[in-house]
Amino acid sequence: METFRINSKLKENDKEILIQTANNPSEGTISSSIYVDGVLTELLMLPHPLEENPDRVMSLVKETHGIRKEELEALLAAYRNALSSSDSKLICKLGQALFYKRLFPEAKELLRSAVTLDPEFHASRQALAKVELELGNIKGALEQAAQAAEQCPKYADYRNTLGEILMTSGDFVKAVTEFQDAVKINLYYAEAYYNLGLAVLNCVKANPNEHSAPNLLVRARDAFKKAAMIDSEFAISPFDQGIKALESRQLNKALEYFETVSKRVKEKQRSEQANYFMRFVIMRDSAAEETIESRIKFLEKEISKNPSYVDLHAELAQCYLELARKCWRKGIEQYRKTLELNPGFGSARRCMDEAERQYGELCHSLERIVSRS
Repeated sequence: METFRINSKLKENDKEILIQTANNPSEGTISSSIYVDGVLTELLMLPHPLEENPDRVMSLVKETHGIRKEELEALLAAYRNALSSSDSKLICKLGQALFYKRLFPEAKELLRSAVTLDPEFHASRQALAKVELELGNIKGALEQAAQAAEQCPKYADYRNTLGEILMTSGDFVKAVTEFQDAVKINLYYAEAYYNLGLAVLNCVKANPNEHSAPNLLVRARDAFKKAAMIDSEFAISPFDQGIKALESRQLNKALEYFETVSKRVKEKQRSEQANYFMRFVIMRDSAAEETIESRIKFLEKEISKNPSYVDLHAELAQCYLELARKCWRKGIEQYRKTLELNPGFGSARRCMDEAERQYGELCHSLERIVSRS
């Protein structure tokens, strides 16, 4: 089978964005890549049956490419519209979507606007801190992360982000404190345990001859193992090599292994969140059921990190309602198919008529809910 490839280019703020989609006949996959100024920022891999005929594969490549292009165009259009918006929550969500697409300058512009519009909106500060870190502005990242953590001291995610920025700045002792606070708030926060291990290991590496070094290494090992026990994503290779190097006090090698694992986990999380963090797309009538289900899984995972984050709970409720609306519509369509097979099925017709009446009210209710959120 031959290889089909489609390229599209978009321009935004002097950036060239290339979307490239192709099939791999030997692997039976379709890959869709996004490059920003020649740098790969996102890669999506989808399977297709090896026995598919060429016309069907070409159709799948076109469909996949079209969806990716349409999604990115919608995101960029929303970004341009948001520049003149006063809705800080919408601006924040779009800023986060841009962040996970690695469009960092655009994300920073929106998130700074959200903070200016509502200085008490802690979620925008937390997101802006992550963007500043990616852009190499450690001072700005620390400022925003510290304020977000001060505004919401019981949000484990905020303390973890502040700890990561402190660790990047080389302040490992303060980073340890933040990660400790994060796991005290949420005993099952795998990422914070893993970061705690990294911070403690860096402390020992900076002062290997301190009398407390052996105990600290045990503490680091226990933190790494707890993270892997809570979330198996952290147990990927070369995690075991890191544990062995740590136990034999090969600190440089251990740190290299553990940081490799951390980068791989973060990239996987980023890739997932790049697909999920697009509420303005999700709440359209054209949103796929699978997209909403994916968003629900993402929100449930985020809530497990921050059980007291009410905004996440509210959005999850809205996603459940949107999914219910789509399932209700599918029920109506199923009644219609039933009546096509048997037009005289009276009870099915009555059920469909009642379902259609209620569906209209359900849609109006959901529109009111979305407008108030």
